[in-house]
Amino acid sequence: MLPGIHFCREKWGSSFLNQRAVKLLGYEDSNLLIGRPLLHYLGNDMENDQQRLVELLTKHNINETEQFIEKLVRKDGSFIWTEIIAIPFKY
Repeated sequence: MLPGIHFCREKWGSSFLNQRAVKLLGYEDSNLLIGRPLLHYLGNDMENDQQRLVELLTKHNINETEQFIEKLVRKDGSFIWTEIIAIPFKY
């Protein structure tokens, strides 16, 4: 099974999601997700998780990767546990 791939720009706005990532989040079309911040997928009731994710994604430099397990909110409101591997790069 191919992994879901999700690219974010500054302030974690979604700039690209492959079809697997789109399906994992319960959508059919990636255009509905482009521009949405990554934190949108954590839901409003998960403020502590959002803060933890922000800290994880901002603490490292361009040469470090971060791996963690995170619960994301799908389009229908259900949750899916995902393994996130954050690899910072400039493009």
